Amino acid sequence: MEKKFKTFTPIDLKLDDEKGTFSAVFATMNVVDKDGDLTLPGAFGQQDVPIGAYGHGSWSGELPVGKGSIHEEGDLAIVEGRFFLETTLGKDTYLAIKGMAELQEWSYALPEIDYEMREENGVRIRVLKRIKVGEVSPVLLGAGENTRTLAIKSEKPKEGLKLLDHLEKVKEEVDAVVKRLQEIKEMREPQGRNISKDALGQMDILADVLSLVVKELKHLQQSPLDETELRREFLSFQKILSQRGELFNGN
Repeated sequence: MEKKFKTFTPIDLKLDDEKGTFSAVFATMNVVDKDGDLTLPGAFGQQDVPIGAYGHGSWSGELPVGKGSIHEEGDLAIVEGRFFLETTLGKDTYLAIKGMAELQEWSYALPEIDYEMREENGVRIRVLKRIKVGEVSPVLLGAGENTRTLAIKSEKPKEGLKLLDHLEKVKEEVDAVVKRLQEIKEMREPQGRNISKDALGQMDILADVLSLVVKELKHLQQSPLDETELRREFLSFQKILSQRGELFNGN
């Protein structure tokens, strides 16, 4: 069974320290997400799900840290659950996500989906009609299989992904990072809080990498390359980023 994951930042996350319960909006229907998927109302329905160990660790044999249920309200998909505070792993995971606050991302597994491809406004998208969620798990930023950081670092493009689509997905991820930084800044400023020094340091590093991206892309634009040569040059450029891949892992 092939496991696929979607990473999300929960909206309206609520935690109950005494019971270890939580609830959050984790998906919005009728909106094309950053993976190019549009989820139809009714795709999730109502289903019970395990809460997996941090970083989808339960797929590798770690015990689940809780359990939950998914339901829909209008165009919103909501997960409600409880961490097993009576276990060390469950309690530690709960305390970790509480401490991470707005920096915490989550991910859900999609081992079974029913979908169709559709073209809207000249863009080909995947329409998800039914989703069987294998589990929900807290993850680090970029830990999900479908995050674009992995696409940038990969030396081989995802099978069947055209070069133009690959470039577009990289652009979307950069846009998403900038938008998230803006949201965090707007959230913290009224509280008199700034973006952490570690995050600011990573922003400086990312700015340097993007400068390299701009320089290399301008060079490629000026070169009379055909599609095959352009793909080869782009993969060579990816290899350069891969050699500096520690920048995207916070090292």
